[in-house]
Amino acid sequence: MPVRRERADEIDKLAARTPGPLSRRLRANADRLRKIADTHNATAQTAEALT
Repeated sequence: MPVRRERADEIDKLAARTPGPLSRRLRANADRLRKIADTHNATAQTAEALT
């Protein structure tokens, strides 16, 4: 899901300009979005495969 990866990149850029604990939370959120995208890519099936 490119949308999640793009959003994760945006959050990382924001985290780079944000101080302390908020930066850590933003980076954790970006990491979570990437993990979701990785899981989706690993388990996604095409419509043809489901029929």
